[in-house]
Amino acid sequence: MLRRVMALPINRLVAAAGALLITLAIGVAISEWVGIRRLPVSSSAAGAHSYCRRFRADTLVSASAQPRRGYFANPTYGYALTIPDGLVGYPPVSAAARGIVVALPGQPRALLRADAAYDALYDITAAGVHTRDSVDVRLFDRLISDEAQPFSLAGVPGGRYRMKILCRGESSPYVFEAIIVVRRREIYRLDLQTRPDRLRQDEASLEAMAGSWRWTP
Repeated sequence: MLRRVMALPINRLVAAAGALLITLAIGVAISEWVGIRRLPVSSSAAGAHSYCRRFRADTLVSASAQPRRGYFANPTYGYALTIPDGLVGYPPVSAAARGIVVALPGQPRALLRADAAYDALYDITAAGVHTRDSVDVRLFDRLISDEAQPFSLAGVPGGRYRMKILCRGESSPYVFEAIIVVRRREIYRLDLQTRPDRLRQDEASLEAMAGSWRWTP
């Protein structure tokens, strides 16, 4: 059972708030300098910055991408996993060396994503990475709920986080579930994006991929 995120360590909260305020201040200053006015809430430009947009299959995967089935290894970041039977993965168009995107069958749409990246922003814990995610959500979307529990990938401890989000321009909420670990200053994650009414079936695929995760030389 995921527990609701009620509070963050004060030093992390202060740091996140400070970084957000600095970012907003810089943005306001630039906007004033060039004479740009804030866009309406319903604008398409604001929607383009929605947290949810980064999980759209049509923006993640190229039409010419080669499909992958079964065993998937990423030598660049040193991990491997198994794509569940019946599912097909594709390398993401903008970061093919980092992971794989798996579109889940059925409607409404849903997808899984395995991803890895160097910890360039010094979020040296899974909770810190999730905090950054939740701050991004609040900039353009509505965070309805936020839950967390400890979780490990192949023996490396981290966290499992579930956010229910009403995305900009959408009438029904999505569920974003992320398994995150940090190892050797690199961030590894499995992300599920789905709707509440199909969460149970899609979580089974998420857990199957998490259970198959292995570290490679």
